[in-house]
Amino acid sequence: MRKIVLGAPSLTGKDANDLVSVAFAGAEFPMQLQATNLVAHPLSFPEISGFHLAPCTHGDEATTVVTVPTYAALQRLASSIEQIAELSQHEALLEMKVFNLDEVEVDPELVADEAGTGAEVKATKTKTPAGTK
Repeated sequence: MRKIVLGAPSLTGKDANDLVSVAFAGAEFPMQLQATNLVAHPLSFPEISGFHLAPCTHGDEATTVVTVPTYAALQRLASSIEQIAELSQHEALLEMKVFNLDEVEVDPELVADEAGTGAEVKATKTKTPAGTK
């Protein structure tokens, strides 16, 4: 499993597209993504059809699974999340998890594992395996 938390880059020091490119390196598309709203207001992202999340105070309604059709759609989604987080000054806006990426080698300091260790994803440019973008 891979997990990242996206928020305002001015507060986290991390670029959303850098986080996504590192965390989901090697992913095949379309990709199933579990998203959890971490803030107390609803979120909706038109980049992905049907991607609407209730506020974090609404329990299970704050989490959904969506299908991301392409890497480009994932990048657009990450940019939108980053913009909303920046405007509302949320350090943590949305958590993304993908469960079928354990076979891809990524530096453990960059991406959280199932236990949540390494959750602080560094926004450093890294080489991705050939053919992953």
